Amino acid sequence: MIKRGPSAEPAEYAARSNAARLATANNAIEGLHASRETEAILDSWARGEIDDDELMEVTLRKYGPGV
Repeated sequence: MIKRGPSAEPAEYAARSNAARLATANNAIEGLHASRETEAILDSWARGEIDDDELMEVTLRKYGPGV
C-alpha cells in the first residue's frame, strides 16, 4: 500500500519522482511542455500527498478525458 504524506518511504518517493520526470521528458520530446501547475501536482504525487486516483482526477479536470 502507498503511504500518504511527507512520511512516504524514500524509495517510493524516488520511484515516483523518477516516473514524473520521465513522463515530463517524454511529453517534452513530443513537443508538450508541462506547466508549473502540472509540475507542482506531479511533485505532490511524488511526495505521496495525493494518490494515483487524485492525480488522475486533477488531470482530467484540468485537461479533459482526451489526455
